Amino acid sequence: MTTLRFFSDPGHGWLEVPLQMIEELLIAPKISPYSYIDCSATAPHTHGTAYLEEDCDATIFLAAWKRTHPGERLQVEEKHCDGWIRNLRHYPADDTEEARVLTNQTARPKGPAGPTPEEALRSRQPITETERKAFDIDVRKRLNEARAKREQIRMSSGDLKAGDKDATLERDAVRRALVAGGYLRYRRS
Repeated sequence: MTTLRFFSDPGHGWLEVPLQMIEELLIAPKISPYSYIDCSATAPHTHGTAYLEEDCDATIFLAAWKRTHPGERLQVEEKHCDGWIRNLRHYPADDTEEARVLTNQTARPKGPAGPTPEEALRSRQPITETERKAFDIDVRKRLNEARAKREQIRMSSGDLKAGDKDATLERDAVRRALVAGGYLRYRRS
């Protein structure tokens, strides 16, 4: 069973959650600036603590928790506070660089046993010149195919302005080449 604390003052309430938990649940981008963050050395949790406001952010956290921890109990202890949480920085941290560094040190996008973003970046292998050239050839091939298809659409419809613009075709060609090369994967959630 996991135990969290819920703090409230006469005007509002916040659920105290370790930042690492927020990263593990992949909900960090969903947290609003109405929540607060404490990354100081005196924070209750090693890698920082978030105080999620009760109306939306705590609900987002609880929904993600229930989805990823089915059957596990979550106990919440209620505490009253004199408003000290309002003196913390708004989430995300006002110091964007500090928040980025903290996230890269604590986040584990591939699960609790996976690497942090910094570890993954250090372990990646740079692409070779051969791979770079092959990718460029693949993008050009896909772009030419898309342009030819656009011309077929224009001719068959009689509308010489029909079809996507070159920039759209280029983005699509790059995306398709990235997927075909295994550099980009999509995951449905």
